[in-house]
Amino acid sequence: MDGIAATLGTACAVFAGTNVDDVVILTVLFLSARAKGRPRPWQIVTGPRSSSSGSAR
Repeated sequence: MDGIAATLGTACAVFAGTNVDDVVILTVLFLSARAKGRPRPWQIVTGPRSSSSGSAR
């Protein structure tokens, strides 16, 4: 039973750590958008634009 508890504890810690990491990354992106205007907030929320033709702009 100790193995399951340890695994569950580790999983919870890793989950919390990745959430903190996401908050830091989103904060940096939104601060950059506020200071420079790029990327725009809607681009941060929706993610990168993918083109169907495959050509880069």
